[in-house]
Amino acid sequence: MPVWAQQPVDYVNPIIGTNGMGHTFPGACTPFGLVQLSPDTDTIPHNVNGAYQKNAYEYCAGYQYRDQTIVGFSHTHLSGTGHSDLATSF
Repeated sequence: MPVWAQQPVDYVNPIIGTNGMGHTFPGACTPFGLVQLSPDTDTIPHNVNGAYQKNAYEYCAGYQYRDQTIVGFSHTHLSGTGHSDLATSF
């Protein structure tokens, strides 16, 4: 496709920030963020039997691109915050 025929959407990559500590999700949002439908790939609790889980905060947005499985879909996510307390995405 010639460069002049490309559309703005051709430059969008919805996966940016969905790995590691990027804390974004690849799903669609309604206006004003009322609903943020997106897949969830894992649920890692902050601690297990009092032991801190070092990967827990990677899942604040509920999705990691590198994961092989989707465990479900949810309608509320926090994007880019780096924190999931009081508004969990699971």
